Amino acid sequence: MTKSLAACCSAMAVLFAGTVRGDVGDWRPLPLYGGGYMQDVVISPSEPNVWYCHADVCGPFRSDDAGRSWKPLHQNFPAAWRNSKVDHVRGVLVDPRNANRVLVAGGDNWNFMGGGIVVSDDGGQSWRMTLKGARFYGNGPRRMYGRVLSRDPFDPDRIVAGEDGDGLWLSRDNGETWRNLGLTNHWFTCVAFDTGTAGRIWATAFPFANPKPEFVRDVGFYRSDDFGETWTRLPCDPPPVEFTQLKKGGPILAIFENRFPRFSDDGGLTWRDAFEGLEILPQPPKNPWDRGNFYALGAGTDFYLLGDGAGRIWRRGAQETSWTEHRMTFRAVGESACERWVAERTRHQEAMAQFVVDPRDENHWLTTDWFAIWETTDAGKSFVSRVNGISQVVPFCLAFDPNSAENIAYGLADQGLFVSNDGGRSYYPPIAKPGTPERRCEIVTACGNSLAYSTRTPGLLYVTGGKGAPVFRVSADAGRTWKAPAMRGLPSGMRNGGIAPYAVSVHPVTDDVWITMGGPVGRGRGGVYRSSDRGETWQWAGEGLPAGEKLFKNSEFGHGGGPEIFFSRDGSAVVVHARVAGKVFWLDATAGCWRSAEGLPANVRGTLVADGFTPGRFLVAGTPLRESTDGGRTWHVPAGLEKFAISGLAADAATPGLFAAVGYAAIYVSRDGAKTFSLLPKAFETVPSSLGRTIYLDRGRLYFLTTGTGVWVREIK
Repeated sequence: MTKSLAACCSAMAVLFAGTVRGDVGDWRPLPLYGGGYMQDVVISPSEPNVWYCHADVCGPFRSDDAGRSWKPLHQNFPAAWRNSKVDHVRGVLVDPRNANRVLVAGGDNWNFMGGGIVVSDDGGQSWRMTLKGARFYGNGPRRMYGRVLSRDPFDPDRIVAGEDGDGLWLSRDNGETWRNLGLTNHWFTCVAFDTGTAGRIWATAFPFANPKPEFVRDVGFYRSDDFGETWTRLPCDPPPVEFTQLKKGGPILAIFENRFPRFSDDGGLTWRDAFEGLEILPQPPKNPWDRGNFYALGAGTDFYLLGDGAGRIWRRGAQETSWTEHRMTFRAVGESACERWVAERTRHQEAMAQFVVDPRDENHWLTTDWFAIWETTDAGKSFVSRVNGISQVVPFCLAFDPNSAENIAYGLADQGLFVSNDGGRSYYPPIAKPGTPERRCEIVTACGNSLAYSTRTPGLLYVTGGKGAPVFRVSADAGRTWKAPAMRGLPSGMRNGGIAPYAVSVHPVTDDVWITMGGPVGRGRGGVYRSSDRGETWQWAGEGLPAGEKLFKNSEFGHGGGPEIFFSRDGSAVVVHARVAGKVFWLDATAGCWRSAEGLPANVRGTLVADGFTPGRFLVAGTPLRESTDGGRTWHVPAGLEKFAISGLAADAATPGLFAAVGYAAIYVSRDGAKTFSLLPKAFETVPSSLGRTIYLDRGRLYFLTTGTGVWVREIK
């Protein structure tokens, strides 16, 4: 390598060693579809087989076969957009004259990053931003309420948008340019043009329960009769959360305080109750998936639709005075291999968000809920799931059975653990369809924070997980059946005070199982414990760790998934401080205690891995990468990698010398034991996220964990 090339490589923060041999095409998702909050579906008026949809943390998708299959479009967003979460989509519009002209509004209120509106003229293959910094919150507490983009039914080039903070925006050139209409310091959740009166627009911003100071906003239900030039605050307090109207105009149907539907016959000036035929509970439901919590609205030419959190659907004709509940008689799975778990996971359309009524056939409806898109062609009597290709889940971790390439475990936020016994071609959940004893699992759904297979005992798999009070389970048959061991010797109050098992690892020599416990370190409290009988009895193994400190994770969210104890093939071990960057302890097996490692600066926050083929060797991502060759005692920067800045790292335990690393919008591969790295071609051109830093390698396959679009895999043999 020449000096000029070395200098160039240093500037790019990587030492190149040629191209990656045998690069094999595009990424593909692990086939586990559904599971996140679907929020809307848009059927193209000009091409009825072209549909668009979006989920809360999952970006926009397109279907060219009327929902039978979907492909993500947000992999075509620039990395900077994805890093600022523009791919957390709150609204989608398609041009009624051109199915390839689509507008997307996105952002995320958890980090207050400004999102914006982006436009594509080629069906999502390329994008440009036309409204930068506007706050549209695809993931947030109001994501299920109404629509924030609306197109004028009398002029398709006129569009109104409602966001948080800067108020309302108007475009008169089909989304190319935008003009602010005022009403700042509101958080608008639903905006719409009147479908029967030209120039009339409504917009609503309702109060947010127990707001944090940063969420305090003005509220109100507003109407404009001059295309948004002036606005009148209508006399309804509190304002509705969302509203809809018949296709050709008429009364407004709105939901107030999540649960009270009302009609207005005079453009929002006065309201009348619309409770007849509904079950109105005396106490407000606590959760969005509860009975009596109304979220979903829809309308056809002469009828309205209403849905609640328990998946119940009501219809009311324009001339009728009462709602009639629609009784579902049949529900099917759209694509059995990939969508079946959705039907098995949910008994109904839970936490419904939207209705879509097809203007070509008003017996054809689509509903969205917390898990899927559902289609009915018989006006609600039967439904079929339509999420083939949409993996809207947040992955925590993966584990690969070193004794069998067929066994893979997959841990998710909210949904818990999934297992594959066919090499990743299909996955099944821990709570499976009744009547399939080979898949009957005694395991809570929330498990999936941390996973570990034994290297010595084929099929032996451990899992921890759960919100606030994680549990521990063991399977002796690669995840087909599960057992809850006695757990004797662990803190008696481990479900309280944040003292709970979080991360699990298996010793490669003794086959003992080790766990980290959240809570203050101390015997009988938090720290490290080990078991020689698969979790029945446990011994304290945290000697030497700083007493009283909260070293380890103790809940599903906040720190991500994966191990906290790492074993080398010779049994040497390191444990990572989950809360303090750069704090690593190594196991002094002779003294039976942990000792603080040397040579790790405070800015090291990256992933730690063990070299499966070099005893006592560990590596940790950071700026730059560091390694230990003495069992974790001391750490140094490998020669030639002084400027190699990465945030994620993976080692292939089945392929000698194969490593991968992830940086900002780039992935690197090493085939010489992490001595040199090469840029992986087209690493982010077909994977729909650049936010994740967690990657895995197994048997020449690279797995990338996105932040809301599941896990994607690519061959790099």
